[in-house]
Amino acid sequence: MDRRTLQKLADCDSIVPTSLGKWGVKVSMQYRQALPMNTFRETKRFLQAKFEELVTQNPSLTIDMERLSVSSLTVCGTLPVDGFDELRSLLENQQIHIRVRGRKPL
Repeated sequence: MDRRTLQKLADCDSIVPTSLGKWGVKVSMQYRQALPMNTFRETKRFLQAKFEELVTQNPSLTIDMERLSVSSLTVCGTLPVDGFDELRSLLENQQIHIRVRGRKPL
């Protein structure tokens, strides 16, 4: 991530300290594949398992399961500033859409 992009993210309050003691970018992650589940409960369990699996595979990724939305198939979390582009690309290849969260600059 270049210096200019990093400054823009900081100006939008998108850069936060993570539970791992590093700097991270606030993101929303949306699962983009068709789901075979029929019920809300099944869908929720599937999404929880999928996002927890992503954290296991990528320990620098943090996810707030309290912010899981079954209706929009999204969860909030943080991606590390160091390695942001690589991790974003890896997640996008797994059909996880990444959107940076933060306020709009004045």
